[in-house]
Amino acid sequence: FDLYRYTNMLSNPLTHERNSWWNILSTLVGRPFELIGTKLWQVAKKRSLEPLKELQKEVPSYVANVFRVFPQAIETFKNTLKHALPSEKFLEKEGIGLTTFEAMIEAARYKRAPRILTFIPDLMEAADKFFVTLIKEGEKARLMAKGLKEAEATAQAEKLAERFLVRETLGRAKDEALFVRALD
Repeated sequence: FDLYRYTNMLSNPLTHERNSWWNILSTLVGRPFELIGTKLWQVAKKRSLEPLKELQKEVPSYVANVFRVFPQAIETFKNTLKHALPSEKFLEKEGIGLTTFEAMIEAARYKRAPRILTFIPDLMEAADKFFVTLIKEGEKARLMAKGLKEAEATAQAEKLAERFLVRETLGRAKDEALFVRALD
């Protein structure tokens, strides 16, 4: 029954449109503007123009790497669609959270469900993974260019990519603005 409700919720084309536009804007506008805002704040705080010199390299580097990994993101999209597991949101069961065993049972039920009930949630999950890949790889390359080791850059980039997608259950992301939380 939950799978049917979840599929109905996501079956509205406006849901996919909203999610796609949010992800595009987060990837190509949100992250670059966050970098610009951070550097401008540093300029005001330090009263030095040194952060602006870094900014001239960081934003173009991020955007260039986002477009460079586009083929990799498409492969991630296809692989996620082929081998999709239910979204973490579906497994959370109204914010209560499931144990590992319960999550494994729900995943097995999901895999056995008719494809007509799972295709729409799988499509949304694949689209999210596509944009996570773009943001993560763009940010990872930017951080590595600043001198971070690959493992640390990857961890920070993954955390940032998940933050930039509309993924939190309503009321969970306490540090985000109310209207941002309400979008999800």
